[in-house]
Amino acid sequence: MTYPIRHVAAVPALALAALALLASAGAAPREVVLKPYDGPSVKGADPSTLTGKVMTGYQGWFNCPGDGSNLGWVHWGRDGFEPGNITVDLWPDLSEYDDDELYDTGFRHADGSVAKVFSSHNRKTVLRHFKWMQDYGIDGAFVQRFANGLKGGDVRYHKDKVLSSAREGANRYGRTYTIMYDLTGIPDEDIVKVFDDWRMLREQMKITEDPAFQHHNGKPLVALWGVGFNNEIKRRPGFAECTELLQKFKADGCSVLLGIATGWREQDRDALQDPDLHRVLQMADVISPWSVGRFGTLDGVEKHAANYWKPDIAWAREHGVDYMPVIFPGFSWHNLTKGESPLAHIPRLKGQFLWSQAVANKKAGADMIYIAMFDEVDEATAIFKCSDQPPTGNGGKFLTMEGLPSDYYLRMAGQVGQLLRNEIAVSETVPSCAAPRPAVLNAADWKITFPVAGEKGNALEMKNPDFSACISNDCTFPENLAPYVYPVSGGVAFHTEYTGVTTSSKTKYSRTELREMNGNTEAGWTLDEERTMNARLKIAALAGGADKLFFMQIHGMDPASEPLLKCIWEKGYIRLLTKSGPRLKDFSRQPKYTAVGLDEWFTCSIHVDREALSIKINGETIETYGRDVLDSWPEGNTYYFKAGNYLQNNTPGASSTVVFSSLAITKNESPNRKN
Repeated sequence: MTYPIRHVAAVPALALAALALLASAGAAPREVVLKPYDGPSVKGADPSTLTGKVMTGYQGWFNCPGDGSNLGWVHWGRDGFEPGNITVDLWPDLSEYDDDELYDTGFRHADGSVAKVFSSHNRKTVLRHFKWMQDYGIDGAFVQRFANGLKGGDVRYHKDKVLSSAREGANRYGRTYTIMYDLTGIPDEDIVKVFDDWRMLREQMKITEDPAFQHHNGKPLVALWGVGFNNEIKRRPGFAECTELLQKFKADGCSVLLGIATGWREQDRDALQDPDLHRVLQMADVISPWSVGRFGTLDGVEKHAANYWKPDIAWAREHGVDYMPVIFPGFSWHNLTKGESPLAHIPRLKGQFLWSQAVANKKAGADMIYIAMFDEVDEATAIFKCSDQPPTGNGGKFLTMEGLPSDYYLRMAGQVGQLLRNEIAVSETVPSCAAPRPAVLNAADWKITFPVAGEKGNALEMKNPDFSACISNDCTFPENLAPYVYPVSGGVAFHTEYTGVTTSSKTKYSRTELREMNGNTEAGWTLDEERTMNARLKIAALAGGADKLFFMQIHGMDPASEPLLKCIWEKGYIRLLTKSGPRLKDFSRQPKYTAVGLDEWFTCSIHVDREALSIKINGETIETYGRDVLDSWPEGNTYYFKAGNYLQNNTPGASSTVVFSSLAITKNESPNRKN
């Protein structure tokens, strides 16, 4: 069986002609996407090098009627999307998508409900995908940019918009990204348009100036895919034209990755036979042979490692070129071939197939890996969240997840990175990718308050050992409390809604909030006992008019449980309130500080001792208070930390959700003493 080298985006010529007529008739103005990025950028994966990274390919080629692209159904089906007209073998898990990201299809679930899919044209969806990359430890993405679609019109605009959304997602979620130009099918005379496109992106989008843009060897990295193949499977541009294109990118100050044929070293199988091939490959900074479909069993993985990966890596090191192997979870194109190929032509084997490739490359000496692909459900190489219950109610035929969780392969991708960086031991055994997530917090340090009435009518508290037992069991709380604390991708969600239930008659808002403890005893420390609270979190959702909440605090125990520091998220900004006078309400109202958007991860650190109180957001100190403030705090008082979701809205229907991926308190005996 011959497998495709890559599946190339295509739109029927008649459809393109019709779309051109619509455009000329005067379509509504579209968002300008070819512009410099001016949004927030979070530090995360190191963009300076590919070494040590697990990257993935991001196709971004899915369209739906009504998504604003004017392209109709693209890459879901041929001339529509219903039974008998379908080109995908996996169905995405859509349980986390919002309603404005979903589009009705002609398929139905077993219960008769209409099945929906997403569109890559939807900015919100692309951001969600990059958020998943962050959640599961995938370093970044090669955003696919097909050379045969750069001429203009709706197809070109879609590619530009996906790139713009991917750029924003990478910046917002601390991932890296770069462009991979797929040269498949482009005529030799048009290959220069690839470099023209690159120059346009550099000039209009200032793309290489983005903090998240991937570099390598001290230069911005760009990938050219489809160099050095023969034409036995698909039409490739001429080798001379590819060489000239490579030289143009090198002259433009770029580091270049070449996507090349499996048989490049011996010039066999899918590789071009040319005496100049090796010389040209040595001009690249990184070479990455395509391996999807080149083997299909565990025995095939072993043979491919011995015959290709291991000697390839040795050759690359000898000649001063970096080597990025490609691994893939499985392969199926039953619907794309109209049933000529069986489902699961290359079985995933519940992760064993992908993991065996990762281990083989680690043993062969690989120090970077490309996973194909993030979102390609066409040939079923996708590693993003897919459904174990695809719509089969009216004749659909799809792969399942073999009973595995929808995020199983995302978890495995993160563990491939750990394997690559020597953070876990090399083992042929598939890791437990469905294991409970790492602990977000030490339950012994906290008790929790819920917006649910307890026996005396005030807010219900849960202490240890009950709290520890619930949260350590993947957040399995009693039914009445489960809506307020639950696991999500990347952490634990603390949800609050106005219920009218408060902690005392002195408070008027509902909360799902943690209070510092020493086991079952309420913690209380002095300023002579140095304390730090560190957290990584995001304000995940707001509803019903809610726009403000407290997420971390310092309280005094006596005489009236005074709040002394409040960390507040309000309308996209973080600001502080700090007690700086003798009365309970003597707070200094600080100006707006760091802008942190909704659903955007950030870190917060509060450090206090006798001499100073300092607060950091994303590693940068935004305020330090000295003795003038600390000495105004009540003499002889003791203090404690609070964290969670204290909603500042008592309107029925108001709610908020805060997700913590980590929360910890460190304790030290401070050398500072009050004079």
